[in-house]
Amino acid sequence: MRSVIRASTRFLSAATLGLVLLLTAAGPASAATASVGVADFRFSPHTITIHAGDTVVWSSTGPSAHTVTADAGGFDSGSLNAGQSFSHTFPGAGTFAYHCQFHQSLGMVGTVVVLASSGGGSGSGGGGATTPPTLPNTGLSSGAVLVGFVGLGLLVLGSIVLLATRRRRA
Repeated sequence: MRSVIRASTRFLSAATLGLVLLLTAAGPASAATASVGVADFRFSPHTITIHAGDTVVWSSTGPSAHTVTADAGGFDSGSLNAGQSFSHTFPGAGTFAYHCQFHQSLGMVGTVVVLASSGGGSGSGGGGATTPPTLPNTGLSSGAVLVGFVGLGLLVLGSIVLLATRRRRA
């Protein structure tokens, strides 16, 4: 019985160490996709912050047609009806204002803030954009979250094995 307990303890120690190493090495994702809703004569969220190289997808869900048009040029979706979407990848850092050509007078405007990538972006967003301060990417990548759940599962499994062996001994 003691050998089973020792084996369980070693397994849990190894699993925990492996989890810590994988979470440390996982790091941030290289590129991501962010979503903006287009409905009810507004963009939701109104302002979105991404990193250089990320893509924003605008999805129209309301009954009215809308556009996603950059104020200083650079992108224009054309008319989007319900169920249609438009995407744009932002290669460089900057602040990009956009609007709906049909409903700008109703306040249908938005902003995309693009931070320099962790690899050191160029800082030139183009289109008269201003460069925001460079901030570190401290978010977890989807791979790190998956590894966390696998590690948690291993920890629970090891605890169950340890409790079962203790009950048999008692």
